[in-house]
Amino acid sequence: MTARFTSSWAKEAKAVALLNPELAGILDEVAKEHASSQKKVIKLAFAFGDPVLVDGHLALPDLFESQNMCFGVVLEHSLEAFVHVKNDISPLAVLEPGQTFVLNTDSDLSLIPLPILNIYAGARSIFLLPKINHSASFFRLARHCHLKEKYPPQSIRDHWAMFTEMAKQADSSWRATVLLFDHSWLKPESFHGYRLHRYLSHTNLPNPNFFRKKLIFDMILAETISELRFKPDAFLVENIKHLFAIACHFVPGFVFAEDESLAPIQFLQESFMEHYGLHYMPSILQPGYAQKGRPCYHSLQHPAFLRPAIRRQETNLEQIRELYRVLYKVIERIQEVDPIQQELIEFLKTQLEFFHMNATDKNHREVEPITEIQTLDPIIQKQLAQFTIPFSDASAFLCKGCISVMSAGQSS
Repeated sequence: MTARFTSSWAKEAKAVALLNPELAGILDEVAKEHASSQKKVIKLAFAFGDPVLVDGHLALPDLFESQNMCFGVVLEHSLEAFVHVKNDISPLAVLEPGQTFVLNTDSDLSLIPLPILNIYAGARSIFLLPKINHSASFFRLARHCHLKEKYPPQSIRDHWAMFTEMAKQADSSWRATVLLFDHSWLKPESFHGYRLHRYLSHTNLPNPNFFRKKLIFDMILAETISELRFKPDAFLVENIKHLFAIACHFVPGFVFAEDESLAPIQFLQESFMEHYGLHYMPSILQPGYAQKGRPCYHSLQHPAFLRPAIRRQETNLEQIRELYRVLYKVIERIQEVDPIQQELIEFLKTQLEFFHMNATDKNHREVEPITEIQTLDPIIQKQLAQFTIPFSDASAFLCKGCISVMSAGQSS
């Protein structure tokens, strides 16, 4: 259940300043410029899985109040912004404490059209890596956790609904807290109102200059494909473009959960260990960005971009090798031209590793055996020591074609 608290900027200014001093400074000036007592601030606490924004509409029971809210700031835990077509979810951003999100139809404020935008408390694109298709074990979990569904989920796409129900039935204390600000805060005709408008338009989603980079990358990719004189699979091309977006921190990949920022992870892991009786480490994957020393992942079997509802065959070793060859040919072309190289330096500094279950040579220069993933990811290493049971590298998400993405440094 969403909890609402009466609040004001005076009450919340210090908390915002600790998370985002720049934004807090602007809001302070706006409050001074106009009577802050007339400016509305609502504080909401959302349970894991609660909707915050559904197809552009704020999930508040008071319709009039919803229409008057202009932007929000995350205070505690994180939200996921995404678009979807039926059950296919495409993560757009992880909104962390201190980050803003726009609730205004003003196109200047958002890179994403509001009517297709969804924001949920915690991770919406979240799933358990090991298989949980054993009926008796799942029935035992369902009985202990009071789940309505007594049969195992058919797909990893169904895990979020199961996690949400588990958290609600257990009355989990996990909450994502946000502040919402009404339209009176955003008056572009005033100096500080204009500063706030400009701040929101530049920070609403990561890397607002991404589309300029993408235009350059797409041109080089097209030239490379023409030069190679073959017609690659359209699905392969979309995967290359998505990897570029992940490398530039425009969209998240998937990371192994190591804290409670996006879900009540400890509760979920303990539930599956105790009640389901997992024989593999309870690894949970959630949206996250590549960092220095911590990779994120993109799966060819379960790609996180929207695609036609066509059942594809499993990605074979030769297909992932082909993806490797095209992508590194693109990188070679980028490195030939200094201005372009500087424009795409973030992408060039990204470390990519390719994995497939049919790759058997550990020294292969293109594709690594899937078993190598657990030796390269520090979170997996930490959890192996914690749980002292094997890591599940037989999941289709990993073993049927997977690429790890790791940054040389933090995104600018």
